[in-house]
Amino acid sequence: MKIGIPNILPSIGFILSSGFLAGIIYVFDPQLLKDTGYTIAIIMAGIPTVSLTGIILYRFKVLILYSSQVFLIRPFRLSAKSILISDISSMNWQLWATHKLGDYRQIVIATSDDQFEFSDLEFANFNSLQNRLIDKLTFEPDLNQKRTIEITQANSNIWINRISIAIIGFFLILLLITVNLSEPNPKKLLVISVPAFIIYRLTKRLKEYKAWSSKYREVRRRRHKTLKERKKRKRN
Repeated sequence: MKIGIPNILPSIGFILSSGFLAGIIYVFDPQLLKDTGYTIAIIMAGIPTVSLTGIILYRFKVLILYSSQVFLIRPFRLSAKSILISDISSMNWQLWATHKLGDYRQIVIATSDDQFEFSDLEFANFNSLQNRLIDKLTFEPDLNQKRTIEITQANSNIWINRISIAIIGFFLILLLITVNLSEPNPKKLLVISVPAFIIYRLTKRLKEYKAWSSKYREVRRRRHKTLKERKKRKRN
């Protein structure tokens, strides 16, 4: 049995990113932050957080993979279903493009009369879930499609990840400057550890994106070399 682990990092990341402007204002004009701090916090943290939370709640799923079936619960849509793995007729990869919020890989599973999907926005262990499901299928899915989606996501999200690391890194530095660590307590350590953990996760994902992007460039280089060799042979 394997259970999908909900991905809460996007929501936390948005909350931290929303404090970026407040941090800049604090550095250059602390008095302005004192005068308008609550308004800025509500506008910048509230709007994106509520929007993203709404998307996540609407798409929130509990996914459990057993040896012979998939159990799916959508608690906020009051629905639940169980699908036998032997009944799955197709497994396709799609890119769920959210533009400003990054692109996410999505798997669409279909049977003769139903279908469901899950993405790496929803589950932190998306790769593990997809690999386990591929191993259980009674047919061979299109792995070329899987690789294409991985490469497309990597090329699209690599700069978003870098910018996110820079923003949250600035936020972390600001915290380290302003928080008095000479008298540590659990609250202070929690405030510091959350952005540090997010930077770690983003850096890990960035390395993954770079690896996929490098594979793509290597494949293109080999194809280009092969085409040149073929043209050369034809000339000769």
